[in-house]
Amino acid sequence: MNEMLDLRQKKSQKTLTTVAWDILPQKSSRRNRFLMASFFLIFAVLFLIRWHDNILGILFISIALLVVLPLHPEVTQRVEFADSSIIVNERKFYYQDIKSFWIEFKPEVREVSIEFKRWYLPYLRIPLENQNPLELRQALIHFLPEKEHTQSLVDLIVRWLQL
Repeated sequence: MNEMLDLRQKKSQKTLTTVAWDILPQKSSRRNRFLMASFFLIFAVLFLIRWHDNILGILFISIALLVVLPLHPEVTQRVEFADSSIIVNERKFYYQDIKSFWIEFKPEVREVSIEFKRWYLPYLRIPLENQNPLELRQALIHFLPEKEHTQSLVDLIVRWLQL
C-alpha cells in the first residue's frame, strides 16, 4: 500500500529511430528558369511594340524577373523524421498537424508527400534522394495514415519544367 506511482515516467508506445538525410540543390533548374524568363520577355516585347499595351508588358517583365530571381538560396536542406515531428531546415511539422503521407516511388519521381490537416496549406513534397522508401514507410506508418495523394496541375507543370 505504500507504493508510489511515478507519473513522470511514461511508457514509450511508439518510437521512431530518427531518419535523416540532406537534399542537394538541383542543377538543371537554373537553365529552365532562364528559358521561362525569356519566354515572358518575348511576350512583353510583343505587347509593348505590337499592341502598345504598357500594363501587360510591364506585367510580363515583372513575371520574368520573378522567375529568374530565386526566392530562396539554393543550399543543401536537412530533412529529419523524428519521434514527434518532421523537421525541414529547423522548421518543425508535428505529426498531430499532419493528415496523411504517401511515398511516390517511380523512376522519374522519388518523394514523400505530406498532407496537412489545414486545408489552406499545400502538400509538403520531400525528395527521397538515396533513402530506402520501405524503411521510411515502416517508420511513418506508426504515426500517420498512409493515403495516396493525387498530383495537382501545378505540381505536374513544375515537375515538367524542372523548377
